[in-house]
Amino acid sequence: MVELFVHHRVLEHVTSVPARPYEVGGWLLGYWSEDEASVFITHATPPASIGTPFGVRISGRGHRRRFDEAWDVSDGLVTYLGDWHTHPGCP
Repeated sequence: MVELFVHHRVLEHVTSVPARPYEVGGWLLGYWSEDEASVFITHATPPASIGTPFGVRISGRGHRRRFDEAWDVSDGLVTYLGDWHTHPGCP
């Protein structure tokens, strides 16, 4: 079993994205503990990818620069963990 820790700023960021008639999304960044028993989500990129009411394709465009900054500042500790996305009409 893996423990998940999400920084409060990430939760605030993702839950503050307004509902739209199409999906939007971004990247989740963070790191794994050395023993891989815990994952820490430290960053969520802003929604830079716009999709349809039924899906979104999240590319590096609009997200890569923020990834590079987090990677550099953390000396390579912070990495890409996955994507986040919204669903139309839902928070």
